[in-house]
Amino acid sequence: MSHRAPHFSVSSPSSPLQAAQPSPCHTSMRAIGTAMPGAMHQPGESGQAAGSSTTIAGKETWGQFSAKMRHGRRRIRVIDIAAKMSYEYQMLKKMCKRRPAMRQWAVRDDYCDMSPGVVVMSPSMQAAFMKVFRLKDKGLIRQCLRDIIPIIEYRNREERPAAIRDKPSDMIPEGEPDTLNQKKRELFERKETGENFKPLYLHDKRSQAKLRFKIRQRLIKFQRQLAIANAVASRTVLYSADDAIGYFLFRGAAMYAGMHRVFFELSKQLPHFVPKSMLDFGAGTGTAILVAKEVYDPGTLAYPLYRSMRQTMTGNVSAQAQQLRELRYDLRRLSRNNTEKRKARFMAVAALLERGEVDTADLPADLRREIAQVAANAAANKKRRLITESHARYREVVDGTEWEDGDPLGEKKSTAEDPSDKLVDMENATAQERASRRLQPLQEVTAIEPSPGMMEIGTMVLHDDIPNVAWKRYLLPEDESIQHDLVVAAYSLSEVADSANRTRLVQQLWKMTRGVLVLVEFSNLHNFNLLMEARDTILEEKGIGLWDWQPTIVAPCPHEQRCPLRHCKAGVGIEPISYMIFARNELVPERAERREAQVKREEAERVQARDAKQRELYAASLSLKDVVFDRLSDEALHRPSTGVPMKLSGAATADDVAASSTLTQAMQNGATSTAEVGQLPLAVPRLAQTSAQRYNKLVYPLQFPPATHRYNRAFVDAGYQRQRAITPSEMLVVREELEDMRRRVTRASPSYLRVVRDPTCRGKIQACFCTPDGDLITARVYRRFYGDHSSVRRHTTMRWQHIGGWKLLKRIRSGSLFPHDLPLYAVNRHPQVDFPNTLVGVKHSAVEKTAMQYNDPMSLMETPEEELSREEVKQKRRLLRDEEEHRKAEAKLEEVLGTKIRDASLEGHIDARRRISAEEWAKAVRHARQKTVRHTQQTIPNAAKMRALKRTLEVRHRNVWREMKQNRRR
Repeated sequence: MSHRAPHFSVSSPSSPLQAAQPSPCHTSMRAIGTAMPGAMHQPGESGQAAGSSTTIAGKETWGQFSAKMRHGRRRIRVIDIAAKMSYEYQMLKKMCKRRPAMRQWAVRDDYCDMSPGVVVMSPSMQAAFMKVFRLKDKGLIRQCLRDIIPIIEYRNREERPAAIRDKPSDMIPEGEPDTLNQKKRELFERKETGENFKPLYLHDKRSQAKLRFKIRQRLIKFQRQLAIANAVASRTVLYSADDAIGYFLFRGAAMYAGMHRVFFELSKQLPHFVPKSMLDFGAGTGTAILVAKEVYDPGTLAYPLYRSMRQTMTGNVSAQAQQLRELRYDLRRLSRNNTEKRKARFMAVAALLERGEVDTADLPADLRREIAQVAANAAANKKRRLITESHARYREVVDGTEWEDGDPLGEKKSTAEDPSDKLVDMENATAQERASRRLQPLQEVTAIEPSPGMMEIGTMVLHDDIPNVAWKRYLLPEDESIQHDLVVAAYSLSEVADSANRTRLVQQLWKMTRGVLVLVEFSNLHNFNLLMEARDTILEEKGIGLWDWQPTIVAPCPHEQRCPLRHCKAGVGIEPISYMIFARNELVPERAERREAQVKREEAERVQARDAKQRELYAASLSLKDVVFDRLSDEALHRPSTGVPMKLSGAATADDVAASSTLTQAMQNGATSTAEVGQLPLAVPRLAQTSAQRYNKLVYPLQFPPATHRYNRAFVDAGYQRQRAITPSEMLVVREELEDMRRRVTRASPSYLRVVRDPTCRGKIQACFCTPDGDLITARVYRRFYGDHSSVRRHTTMRWQHIGGWKLLKRIRSGSLFPHDLPLYAVNRHPQVDFPNTLVGVKHSAVEKTAMQYNDPMSLMETPEEELSREEVKQKRRLLRDEEEHRKAEAKLEEVLGTKIRDASLEGHIDARRRISAEEWAKAVRHARQKTVRHTQQTIPNAAKMRALKRTLEVRHRNVWREMKQNRRR
């Protein structure tokens, strides 16, 4: 999104066709409530009215509006999105044409790609946009944007200018209302004195240029002052309605896209989570609430979504039910089209047969079968008609109206069901309706927004789709008892200035979370540090209370170690975001498995330690016996000479036996070396270390069983050869298979790697990954299969590009996932030697110093002297001097008296005989950690200097041949 003018670059459909008025048929059917579920438009409706997004009767449509905004009166290309099939149908059709064995990789790749594609503003968002834009005259809208844009740009800047000396409270004059507009007015209304322009002569051209330059400089200076004043004042100042209009028009589309990215991932990671209640802290103009509605309850929107967009393909069960309804509608349309095509073909062939131009033997088998079936049906129909006519003649009825309802003898009327039974059925129907109402997503939505201006615009934005939002101005301490399934704080943490307030706020939001907590910020270093601070705060709740109720991180990375990155961002289009998604443990089934594995591991370590101790004691007793028996007799010892065999270090396992039989089989087949045998696919890929820091994954395990059912061969060939259309029943069978594969992928997904930098592609693809253990690695993925030489036939280069993840890594960007069990080459694990990204010991941090490790709040490091005041420095030096004197005195006394003088109370001294308490141990660990950090900070720059020095001392040898060749080319 451009920061200079209200030019909206989030892609939007710009077709006048989409936005025509809905037909009366449409409205009447909608009013009656018999609309076909999943249909974009009703059967009687014209194609032009399909997916129409008209908001106010008689006003211009979104297509006309956006065209006018972008191009003035010039004509634009027509893109009719609504006429397309749903995204689900498009994907399904592609999957049906894909070879069955390759489908699983396509499903995996689709799951790993966390980008919702090009996010198009939905008709609801377009309607809100037009409503807000029409609130004021165009000139006033421009004024609103001009006022608010410097604040937004200042806030979203990567590196902010040095803070001004004055406090924000001093900048706002006393006795004036504490508003943004007042501050702006004060800056703009200063009159320039004529002193600045005295030496200028207006008849001189050079002087005029000079004057213009000076005026421009003054304006730029004012603009800077205004930006800083706005940004500082807006820390404590509420937004007016004008500010809210400018904010929504300038940032609304980008924030909408960013929130779609976050909810797209949340739906994939937790498909069974569907919130019934939602709290949006810092709701602003209500964009996050609108996106949540589109993701979790698309069926009840005032304007239907564009179904052909990937952003609607969210994985949660509520949206999937809606997608199924749409797919049913699409498949009906498809079968109707197929029937029409078959009819047309049949009529054409029948005409040819009648004229004798085609012989029946020349027709394909399926067409011959179809003709035979049609003939049989025609004969049966004729027979039935003759019987009916004879009945009618017999009863002397000419027109045969009794037979129109298919009940000529009145049998069905007499056996009609009892009215009471009908009533029971109606009761059941109402019970089902009540149940569906109770399970409906987003029944209660609460929005917290202190600015009345933002509240006003937010109410207008959400009016059509979510009219029952409860707006509050503040979050009170007593609100903690009210819990919500989904709590969102989007673009609002960065507006809380004080660290203590932020910590309190995050704790309160977590207490109010029954299910999932989502934090989103515009991506810059400052905001990322705020999110890391919030992450620490929530992870401190780890060991408290019931395990089910404790927090776990769902995204972006599921590990709970220190984040290895200084700055992590994802995004969609031009909106970069940093985000965190937390959930209660009970919502993430994989966490229970992780916990069981951890408990087992700890138990095994305990048993191992106990056994090691036992072995140690046993070895000690044996050595004692050896000493004793050695003096008594040599024969009592187990020496090799006595014929007793030495014990083997480890017994052969089943794996070794299997490997050796494999080797034998391979040698019988004519393999001449172990390289030809290779490693067979195991459950876990084998990691081979090739140097100090490099690992190569060489073995690739079989991940899923390939798809098999009776339709595969037939319509895969049909897809390639275009012999026949794919039938709806076949499509649904494939869909069932894909759902099963998707479930498998979701189960494996917590151990997937996260791509943290856009991959670079030069034949092989290199990317940075964050592992589930919190390590940062760089690795490559190759186009060709290097590994199991015994089964090269199974992995041709074309297939390996899909199986080995090359195509996937070529497609995805940072923020997406990558499977953990694919062979990575040249894996370089980056050691975490730098200080944590919460900036321990950095002077200019906007964030307070925190510890990334949960449950161990690291005490602050010793403050450097340049940060202390004069008195504090004096006091510190005095203390150091006293300690030095005390040490000297103790050393002297020890030298004179021969013993160490101790205090009567042994406080402060650690006696090796007594147990060390947990507090003392934690303190020792803390000091060691601080010492390590300090040592690291001192050593790293030195190492870098040494490397630079070595580089400067390198002698560069001239390559004479290359120079000659280049000269020849010239």
